[in-house]
Amino acid sequence: MIRNGSYCAIATHDKPVIQDALSQLGEVGMGAKKNDPRANSGPKQKNKGDGYEFQMLLGVRGELRRKLLKEGHKVRVYVPFGKQWYEYSNRRLRENPDIAWHITKALLMPWSNRR
Repeated sequence: MIRNGSYCAIATHDKPVIQDALSQLGEVGMGAKKNDPRANSGPKQKNKGDGYEFQMLLGVRGELRRKLLKEGHKVRVYVPFGKQWYEYSNRRLRENPDIAWHITKALLMPWSNRR
């Protein structure tokens, strides 16, 4: 997607996936505080950054989210809400049980995720 000019939403909490994405972005000259150099990229959309963004659930990997922000990457934080927030949250936990640890840690030690 990155090489095809698409706007990329990199939705993960997995450090190796983030490192791989950063490497691929670097290979095409993209990254924090850089303009999108791809000739085939679409028009810039308001509040969309320069061709990509990272996406993470609130309460999961706060330290990693803050690191990406500090480096200058666009990061979108998702907060489950609405009538089906419970169903959505349960589905996400079933898909990725590791998230349960991050949520439990955020509930029991809220200071660890909010610096």
